[in-house]
Amino acid sequence: MENQPKRAAEELPDKPQKKQKGEYITTRENPYMRLYYTIQLKLPEDQMEAFYTTLQKQLPITFRVNHNTKMYENFVSHLDNNDYIRNLLGEDAPELQVIKLPWFPGGLTYQFGSYRSELKKAPGMKRLHGLIQKANESGLITRQELVSMLPPLMLDIKPGQSVVDMCAAPGSKTAQIIELLKGQGCIVANDVDTNRAFMLIHQLHRSNTSCMMVVNYPAQNFPSLGPRQNRFKFDRVLCDVPCSGDGAMRKLPMKWREWNVKDALALHVLQLQILQRALN
Repeated sequence: MENQPKRAAEELPDKPQKKQKGEYITTRENPYMRLYYTIQLKLPEDQMEAFYTTLQKQLPITFRVNHNTKMYENFVSHLDNNDYIRNLLGEDAPELQVIKLPWFPGGLTYQFGSYRSELKKAPGMKRLHGLIQKANESGLITRQELVSMLPPLMLDIKPGQSVVDMCAAPGSKTAQIIELLKGQGCIVANDVDTNRAFMLIHQLHRSNTSCMMVVNYPAQNFPSLGPRQNRFKFDRVLCDVPCSGDGAMRKLPMKWREWNVKDALALHVLQLQILQRALN
């Protein structure tokens, strides 16, 4: 059994080459990554195949409606109205399913029943895209992956609490936390990269709140606040550490060629350091 991974690796084809300039990757496959996760996860064959097949699928378009905005109820009524969506797209457009996800509190998360590449080709999509874009720019909605919406919910954040987001950029989870605070309490959003911190400020500007502070500091060395005998403690800490982004292959297909196990190993020490500082 010990020699099995070695024999399997010897049978693998050449590793995919990196994306060339101007080239669009359509083949979502990397035999080395498949072998790595087969060994790591030790799943039954059917579950492993389901896991890998999901990685190969494109991400659906999902977004969250901000219940703190004045017009959100009117916007939700439009999304729930099939006739409104049909009229917006036009008669020649294919039917578009707008799915309300029941597990999100308040039912304010939506998913389109088609992938982005499919929707770009559909007639009438410019009008719907324009509507979504304006809603996003105004702060009425936030474009966000479903998996990204889970950590703030699991923190069980209540209005009036103090929260620190250790690695906050690009800011979708931070914006979600601001909505959960409902203008009470505060959130400190930190990111070590100066450019990403500026992007974070730009993104959170849409939230129109005074309970937010953006700081630029290495998360593993995040400073203690207050004198030693009376340290300030946050009620909640969100610690979404830098990662190799294997799951991001669904939206960044070039990673199928660029994947390397060393990417994750190189980040492991930093991840632990940030986690330890967050716990402290």
